[in-house]
Amino acid sequence: MTAALLLCAPGGDARADTNADIAEKMVRILERVATIVDMNKSDCNAMGDKLNAAIDENSAFIADAKARSESMTQAERDALQARFGARLQAATMRMMPGIRACATNSKVTAAIKRVK
Repeated sequence: MTAALLLCAPGGDARADTNADIAEKMVRILERVATIVDMNKSDCNAMGDKLNAAIDENSAFIADAKARSESMTQAERDALQARFGARLQAATMRMMPGIRACATNSKVTAAIKRVK
């Protein structure tokens, strides 16, 4: 759920995917997370359960994406930011009220820690 997730790509067989393909998938994951947070902002336990389920479903991809992100050049990161930055910012802004409302919930904080 960080900006670094946008700038990622998985390893292994998926390396044939372009950085843009991977960034698109990461943005879609973040947009899904934003929907979960927004729809569950009045029930922090439900939010935490659903966030953890989404992370479980995508954990291998997220881990590989983070690792590949570290090897990207600044120019590659800048290109992805230019292409996907507005969507990333919109999803992040959509999440903020729910994250603030549930910032002390142990399930929500555990989910956030898993993707940092």
